[in-house]
Amino acid sequence: MTAKHQNTMKSLSKALDILQIFLENRKELSLGEIAKLSKLNKATVSRILRTLLSRDYIKQKARRGNYSLGPIYLGFSGIVKNEIQLRKVAINHLVKLASDTGETVMIAYGNGTGTIITETFHDIQSPQILKVVPEEGTGMPLYATSLGKILLANMTEDEIKMYLNERRLRSYTPNTITNIEDLKNQLKLVRKEGIAIDDQEYAIGVGGTAAAIRDNNGRILGAIGIIAPSARLNLKRMRELTVKVIHYAKDISKELGFQVR
Repeated sequence: MTAKHQNTMKSLSKALDILQIFLENRKELSLGEIAKLSKLNKATVSRILRTLLSRDYIKQKARRGNYSLGPIYLGFSGIVKNEIQLRKVAINHLVKLASDTGETVMIAYGNGTGTIITETFHDIQSPQILKVVPEEGTGMPLYATSLGKILLANMTEDEIKMYLNERRLRSYTPNTITNIEDLKNQLKLVRKEGIAIDDQEYAIGVGGTAAAIRDNNGRILGAIGIIAPSARLNLKRMRELTVKVIHYAKDISKELGFQVR
């Protein structure tokens, strides 16, 4: 680790410590109080506070007034509430989908950093001997999975541009789409058809299909999908699973207030 990297990590740690102080105290704090609680000198605290103020993580009533948590946390709370609501509504549908297909069912939420966080559901009565069982809370790249491509396809053009500028499209398998134009063309197809397919793009021997979950305003809250060993995902089976995923995704969206056509 370079000296520059070490300094960056130290600064980040100090900023997080200061944010933690606000979370624990739940009140307005003066510069002196923050310095005392964080055990940092006032000059360091002042510098960190200026950065946090510029990003809306904290706010200050007046030029020399006390500090408190900023408006950005309202957005975070909204995201958390949406995920809680989505899971509460979706869970029974996902259990039924797993039972209906005998395959592994997943629900995914974007976390804003270019990956997706997933939760899986299985039918313990399934006759299938070979199953795909991802680790709970798995983070996966958007561009290389069916669930991720649903979320990525529904970003704005500016968001997609930022996403592509911030990372290199790594090849996980020979099937991974690493050409930006090819990926953009596939995302157009995903938008048009409302479904996304993963043909062994993230892991050899694993394929999947996914569809979007929308709220009453039509916004994408997440995605649900099925993953299975590619050995049994012939064209007919993939079509069958895709039809079921779309059906359950519509039912969940409808329950969330989306006007399904």
